[in-house]
Amino acid sequence: MDDRISFECKRCGKCCQGDAWLRNLLKPSDVQRWRALGRDDILKYICACCCRLVDPEKDNAPWRHKDCPFLQREEGGLTRCGIHHVRPQVCRDFPVRKCTNPDCAEEFHLHDWLWQGKCEASRAFRKKMLHAVELKINDNGD
Repeated sequence: MDDRISFECKRCGKCCQGDAWLRNLLKPSDVQRWRALGRDDILKYICACCCRLVDPEKDNAPWRHKDCPFLQREEGGLTRCGIHHVRPQVCRDFPVRKCTNPDCAEEFHLHDWLWQGKCEASRAFRKKMLHAVELKINDNGD
């Protein structure tokens, strides 16, 4: 039996808007991958020393815009990632994030957006997760 729970994105773009996504550090491996692919269109937004977003139109000052620079809006309110096929690991892992706290016993955590109910897809994912946990508890209790 497959116990995986899938996340079905509804393309609301809320995970790429506001301040929450800015807290997610890019990984050096993301930068290395983009360099290997020759993706200067992406690299111009990245500070090579700290892997944070910068604004190339403002002398590489820290990115202060509310949305990810690669978020694209479409008619009808849907959004899409302009670099989806090469997006950063933190975006690939959403709605789960790898723990960076060395004192934490957990390897992964659910992304804050999942618990805040910011998007329909995250609410549905949370429901499926809670249901799966409930089933596991009931199975172990028999």
